[in-house]
Amino acid sequence: MSVYLDIQSPNPDKIITIKGFAMPAAFTTNNPTKSTAVLIGSSIETLASAVALASLGKSVLLYSADFNDVVRQYAFEHEAVALFEMYVANGVIRLADFAELSLAKFDELSQIAECFWVFASDALFADVDVAAWLSVLNRTTKDVPVVLSGSGDVGRFDGLAKTLKRAFVYYVPFVFLESGQAYASIMHPSLWLVGEKTADSLHKLPALNEFAERAAAVSVQDIKTCEFGRMSIMSVLAVRVSLMNELSRLADGVGVDITAVSAIMGKDKRIGSGYLRAGSGFGGQTLPQEVANLQRSFGITGQQSEMIAAVERINTEQKELMFRKFWQHFDGFIDGGAVTIWGGGYKSGSGRTTNSAIHALLRLFWSYDITTYVSADEANDELIRLYGDEAKFAITPDPYATLSDSKALFVLSAPSRLDVARLNDVALPIFDGGNAFGQADIARLSGSYVGVGRTK
Repeated sequence: MSVYLDIQSPNPDKIITIKGFAMPAAFTTNNPTKSTAVLIGSSIETLASAVALASLGKSVLLYSADFNDVVRQYAFEHEAVALFEMYVANGVIRLADFAELSLAKFDELSQIAECFWVFASDALFADVDVAAWLSVLNRTTKDVPVVLSGSGDVGRFDGLAKTLKRAFVYYVPFVFLESGQAYASIMHPSLWLVGEKTADSLHKLPALNEFAERAAAVSVQDIKTCEFGRMSIMSVLAVRVSLMNELSRLADGVGVDITAVSAIMGKDKRIGSGYLRAGSGFGGQTLPQEVANLQRSFGITGQQSEMIAAVERINTEQKELMFRKFWQHFDGFIDGGAVTIWGGGYKSGSGRTTNSAIHALLRLFWSYDITTYVSADEANDELIRLYGDEAKFAITPDPYATLSDSKALFVLSAPSRLDVARLNDVALPIFDGGNAFGQADIARLSGSYVGVGRTK
């Protein structure tokens, strides 16, 4: 990234422009001021927020455990990571150890902090009683505003806000964050949703107002309503994906290409085109977690949601769909040998494999003594950490190199350059769980092809 290379050797007289933002190349702030935002967390949301605040002229003090691991896992977030590294190098973002936080430290920070932003769902708090931990702030000498972010059952963050004996507490859910575009998403949110403990108090925290001013839409509510809204938005998206996956099974039965149906649906302005792609089920952290949150919230009130239960069932079954088609193709005679798998991230271009279909596929293949050659680009490192010791698992840098040794190709996401000629050299049956192949490519294939709700 040329902009990042320029910044590595700053010229005090040079202005570097990044996506419409200008900053002196030698801008540093080693001495925190009252415009310091103190962030506590360890996630892409934390990283994107730190970078966005720095871009808005704030000094950021970030408390985490091993933030280098977050940067490594989200290397595919090129813009956010490049800016983060630039701001750290220039002292705009400073890193500190989560273990150092104590009452004395919070008292010290209260003298210079504009706000404390706590990402309460991050791995950092996995073994921490967040409510008890936050109660330490009640003993600090100054009432610095607190921002909370994360997910959970309806009422979780409302309850956390009530443990804080201060009026100015806010809740910000990241319903707008797009994978691969974290920085752009937070700088120009599609929906800036904020919950207030005290009504009409958002003006007390200028940084949040700046994000609201950049948003396409803004909604300010009480915290519990904001939580319900967050969970409902994400659950609707999960329902849309699940409906398309359900329809893909009908498309298989009647011989219709589900991708053509999706295109038709997307042209109807009442529906729109988002989240209409059939595939191997939704993954990542957010959608599965929010579906579980909603189901749990129904249970807490003594009710149940048959629709959300169906979404969970469909999504689980969909992750094994391509394996079932593989089994049927070979009439069950699949033991031994090898397969090649393209892709591994929970979505195309992602380096994270959380709730990706690849985990279900790998377990199924290994149960039949099948060796798996995986080419997953950004997700390779994470898969090696998870399965590097598995005898039947191997990473292949060249997605085409192992095809001649495989009896089938499974596709979760396609390489940047699809070489149909090389595929035709081996004419393997292809099981496209990501519907990554275009119609023209499918027509040129010599071997058999099966997608999700589409065939050759």
